[in-house]
Amino acid sequence: MAYELSIADSSRRVDFHTAAAFHTPPSFPQIRLDPDAPPLPDKLLEEAACTSPTSLLQLSLAGIDCFNIFYRLHRLALAASSHWIEKVDRLTLSNLLYETEYIILSVPDYSRNFLDFGSSSSNEQDDDRQRAAHTASVIEALLAAAQIFVYAALRDIPNNAKISTILLERLRVAVARPIVCTIHVWKKERNFNMLLWTFVVACSVAPHGAGREWWIRQLVDIMIEMNIKNRFDLEIALQSVAWVDTYFNSVLGGIWEEVAQHRGARIMGHRSTMVDQPLSRPVDPGLFDARIWESQLGDVTGEHGSAESVGYEKGRWEVDGWCI
Repeated sequence: MAYELSIADSSRRVDFHTAAAFHTPPSFPQIRLDPDAPPLPDKLLEEAACTSPTSLLQLSLAGIDCFNIFYRLHRLALAASSHWIEKVDRLTLSNLLYETEYIILSVPDYSRNFLDFGSSSSNEQDDDRQRAAHTASVIEALLAAAQIFVYAALRDIPNNAKISTILLERLRVAVARPIVCTIHVWKKERNFNMLLWTFVVACSVAPHGAGREWWIRQLVDIMIEMNIKNRFDLEIALQSVAWVDTYFNSVLGGIWEEVAQHRGARIMGHRSTMVDQPLSRPVDPGLFDARIWESQLGDVTGEHGSAESVGYEKGRWEVDGWCI
C-alpha cells in the first residue's frame, strides 16, 4: 500500500512540475484529502490572523484566487518555520502544501492581457484594457513568485534547477513591462508590500551576474519608496506575506549585503544606471543603518521631499531609471 501511495505522490509531483513549467492547469483532478488530518494549532492560526495579506482582495481580476493562495501560503510558511515545524502534523503540512500548489496552478493564465496590450501599436489604449493589463501583470508576478517560494523555501528545489529559471523569467516579464512604471502599478493596485516580497523572493534564487544585479537594483528602488531603513523593517514586511525563518535567514544576509553595496554606490555619487561600475572600495553592510538610509533618502528627494527622479512625460512614467 505504501508503494502505491508513493507512486501516486510521485505522479502528482510530476503533474505539478509540468504544469508549472508550461503555465497550464494540472492534468489530474484535485483529490479529496484525508479529512482526519489534524488541523493547524490554534495559536498558529491566531498568529497568522494578525498578518494575513487581505490587500489581495482588492485586485479586480482573480482577487479571491490570489487571496486564497496567500492565505494558505502565509499559514503554510508559518507552519514550516522553526518554531512550529515540530508542532504541526506532517500530514497536515503535506495536505496544505498540496492544496496551495493546486490553487496556484489552476489560476487561468492572464499574461496575454498585458502582453497583447503592450504590443498594440494603437496610441489610444482603452482605459479598461489598461487597468486589466496592469492587474494581470500583478497577478502573473504573484503567481510566479508564489511558485518560486514553494519550490525554494518549502520543497528545497535547488536554485539552479531549470524550473527556477523558467519561473524567474516569467516573473521578470510581468514586472519589467516596457513604458510602464511597475512601482506605480503596484501602488495603484494597493499591493505594494506584495511587490517587495516578490522581489526579495526573486533575489533569493536569481543567479549571480547582470540578471541578478537588475533584481537588486529594483529592490533598492522599492525599499527607498517604502522607507525601509534596516533589515528588521524588511523582515517585518516580509513576515506579513509569507515567511519561513530558516529559508530567509539563509538568503537575506547576502541580499542585504548586495543592497548595501548598491546603496553605497548611490551615496558615493552614483545613480542606479551606473551600479554596474566597480566601487572604489567595499561598503561595510554594518554601516548600512538608518542614518545612511536617511542620507540617501535626502539624495533622491527634492527640496520639499518630493522625489526628483519620478516623473510622467509624454505618456511615460520614470522612476530613478526603472521605467522606459
